[in-house]
Amino acid sequence: MKKKLTTLHLALLLCLGLSAPAFAEDAAPPLQATAYATNKLLWIGPIPLAGLTVINGEYYMPLELLNGTGRLDSGLPISEYYISDGCYVLSPNTFVRESVTVMKPVLFAKEGRAIGDVTLDTVKPLKITAVGPAPLQYPNAVYTFGGRYPMARLKTLGEAFGYREAEDGIHIMETLQYGAHPPVKWEEDLAGQNFQGFANENVKETIRAIHHYIVNTLTHTDFIDSSYFKKNDPDRCARHDRVQQKFTLRNNQTVAWKYGVCQNYSEIFQALCLQAGIPCEIVSSYEMDHAWNRVMLWGQWYHLDATFDDPGPSPTLIQTYFLQTPEQMMRSHLWDGTDYSFPDHYDPAWTQIDPKNITSADQFRKCFIGQLTQGKTTISLTVSGPDAYGGYRGPSYWAMQHCALPGWGLSIGYKYSAATKTYTFDVRYT
Repeated sequence: MKKKLTTLHLALLLCLGLSAPAFAEDAAPPLQATAYATNKLLWIGPIPLAGLTVINGEYYMPLELLNGTGRLDSGLPISEYYISDGCYVLSPNTFVRESVTVMKPVLFAKEGRAIGDVTLDTVKPLKITAVGPAPLQYPNAVYTFGGRYPMARLKTLGEAFGYREAEDGIHIMETLQYGAHPPVKWEEDLAGQNFQGFANENVKETIRAIHHYIVNTLTHTDFIDSSYFKKNDPDRCARHDRVQQKFTLRNNQTVAWKYGVCQNYSEIFQALCLQAGIPCEIVSSYEMDHAWNRVMLWGQWYHLDATFDDPGPSPTLIQTYFLQTPEQMMRSHLWDGTDYSFPDHYDPAWTQIDPKNITSADQFRKCFIGQLTQGKTTISLTVSGPDAYGGYRGPSYWAMQHCALPGWGLSIGYKYSAATKTYTFDVRYT
């Protein structure tokens, strides 16, 4: 699930400072502005992407567009990744493949629809460094939605990557200093074609329609061997072989086969959101070996897990994990991010939390960790129900990964008593 790093061809480096502490001379109140959706495509070399944003009458590129997950069979002519000191690096890529398969988006964005308020980060200027000359400084070139979803001003990139406005969209990276663009092979966007017509002015209902489309279209691969699908979809294995031969792109293969895993669900969800002009990220959890989405609605970020809302053989669609606040999502999910409020460092006061009176996800995790630090081999925590606060995953995974406990190798088993609403953990310290 994690983004692979790409080898730098040091022709150009671009660093977008997002979170480094401001020095006195450049500390300034952030500039607020309203962002708007656009139905224009961004052409990066020969490849079109949806999801451009308009801020103060100018076009901005969300760096999330450069992931291309599920929509390309190789990298874009420009790559992005995060490095230390709060910087993102953008670098031109040299294509070495003979051709690249590309999905041309089906646009659902409503031109001029307000997305939300954004903040201009002035902590660091945008820097473009060429090999040899001194770095070029570009202040006020990076916007975020509340510290998330960084967007680079395209005209700023013009000097280094080229910039051209045309009827078919905005163009950058039309020429490469190294190598050349490969020929493009096109595939129809199956998810986009199937969803066409569902998007509307109501952003929440558009998000809901995307959620319902994915849940109603896909089945998690865990259900493939169930008796229901053996009876109702006996052709599924043969169809898998056919779609592998017909389609190159992962999103198309998933939609055509109608089965997938959490990563497939979240990638298609993000692709449809971007085409509708809705900011959307993929959230990955190492602890859960799971992925879902985070979307921005009316200026606020919410979590959404279409995989967990898929009922499998059951015909009843659920919306338990539809537009959850981070606090609500913490009850069942674990992730490493700034919107996950659990502290990184252990506090001895956690040993004083009453294990028989757990009333929040925060207490659940802290109490469990406090018990571990005391060397308890049996830990009993009384909660409100079997899935409250993330169930057994809630405390144990987070404790082992994030709280700087002594370097034990922990082996943790658990059982739940419905009669007493109590989780009992058996712990081995090795």
